[in-house]
Amino acid sequence: FWQKMGCAGSLQKTSAPVEKHLMPVHEVYKIIDDNRHRTNPSDHSTAVRKDTNTPLQMKRAENKCSVAGRNCIQNEIQIMQHLSHPHIQHFVEHLEDAHYTYIFLEILQGGNLAAFVREKGVLPESHAAFIICQLTAA
Repeated sequence: FWQKMGCAGSLQKTSAPVEKHLMPVHEVYKIIDDNRHRTNPSDHSTAVRKDTNTPLQMKRAENKCSVAGRNCIQNEIQIMQHLSHPHIQHFVEHLEDAHYTYIFLEILQGGNLAAFVREKGVLPESHAAFIICQLTAA
C-alpha cells in the first residue's frame, strides 16, 4: 500500500535504522479484522493487544517488497515514533515476522477523513474551515 500512496522511492533513507522487533505477531495480538483474505483487502485491520486488551489499528506490509519499499516503511516507522500531536494518529509499536512488518496505531474515533467527506459530500464552509485548521496544526 505504500507504493499506492506514491511513497516508494520518494523518501530518502534516514541515517538511523529502525530497530527490528522480531516476534510472532499472534503471540502479542489477536487479529480481529484480518483484511488480507478478502477479495479487495484494505491496508488496515483491527487488532487487540492480548496483555492489555487494547484495540489498535494495524497496518501490514510484506517484507518481500523492493528496497525502496522497505526504506519507505522504515521511514514511516521512524517518523511516527517521533510525532506527538493531538491531530495525528499515535504510533504504538511495530513488529516484524518472517513475512510482514506490522505497524500498530491508536484507533481514532470517527474514522478517516476521506470516508467522512465521501459520506457527507460537500461540507459547510465553517466545518471545512475547522478541519483545515486541524490539518494545518498537525
